[in-house]
Amino acid sequence: MKIKKLVIILSIFLSSCATKVNHDQALDTWLGSDLDSLIRSWGAPQSGYGLVNGDQIIEYKARSAVHLKNHTTAPYNQREILFRCVTRFTVSSSRVITNWSREGNDCKAQPKNTNKTLTL
Repeated sequence: MKIKKLVIILSIFLSSCATKVNHDQALDTWLGSDLDSLIRSWGAPQSGYGLVNGDQIIEYKARSAVHLKNHTTAPYNQREILFRCVTRFTVSSSRVITNWSREGNDCKAQPKNTNKTLTL
């Protein structure tokens, strides 16, 4: 049973390495784009704040969990693996994306899609 859990955790870890590279490449495509295009593609950001120089930081957050149960011992041990990603974009005062950063263990690629339209 311990080997099975180790294999699951290891496979999640290894797949996340490749995903981070794809995520970084996808985020690079947003550099130089306008904020409205990002919002049309990703939706409204969960939070944001202004900087002294007039730029702003906007944040997109994702969180999920996987519950692993071990029914061989009482009182039924349960472990939880948390997955999260916070992606931040720096937006200039002219509403152009100039930088990005990400943190977390579950950052997945979300490529630029200029075909989506914002419905109000």
